[in-house]
Amino acid sequence: MIEAIERDGVFVAERAIDPGLIEAIRVQAEAQEHAFKRAGIGVQTGHQLNSEIRRDQTKWWELEELSDEEARVFARFERIKQICNREFFLGLDSFEGHYAIYEPGAFYRTHLDRFKKEDTRTLSIVLFLNSDWSAENGGALRLTDRGRQVREVLPHAGTIVVFLSDQIPHEVCVTHRKRFSVAGWWKRREN
Repeated sequence: MIEAIERDGVFVAERAIDPGLIEAIRVQAEAQEHAFKRAGIGVQTGHQLNSEIRRDQTKWWELEELSDEEARVFARFERIKQICNREFFLGLDSFEGHYAIYEPGAFYRTHLDRFKKEDTRTLSIVLFLNSDWSAENGGALRLTDRGRQVREVLPHAGTIVVFLSDQIPHEVCVTHRKRFSVAGWWKRREN
């Protein structure tokens, strides 16, 4: 992971998390669909809904209320933070994350994960929850690495993608099937 992030700014690992755990997390996300809200762009006073840029729905994780299965996934995210802090001295401190659902036809245009006015997001993590995904289902995560190489990652269950929030432009391509994921960000300490 460290070598890939150092070289490209992006790390991808397929089948990084046990399929049984991924299935349990997806079932929990589905059970909470009634609580999902249309996702926006921007932060604080600049926050807005814009269906030309983004059409997914999200439900934020409350870290103190995670289920046992969610806590096990979060422990993996915590380990990634520890390794990246040790190797890159990033000062990662706090986490924010959410479930995301992309209904058929949904997408998220090319963007960076760091806000202009609130620049603490440092390390982005995406974990895919769908099983039996094929290229025909769309919904790929399209990333442009430091070398300006474009790569598409299909949202196969258990695949985890880690990248630098301020350096890797990415988008979610139009999906043709309901797509579930967890997206999160490790934030550095504010100066």
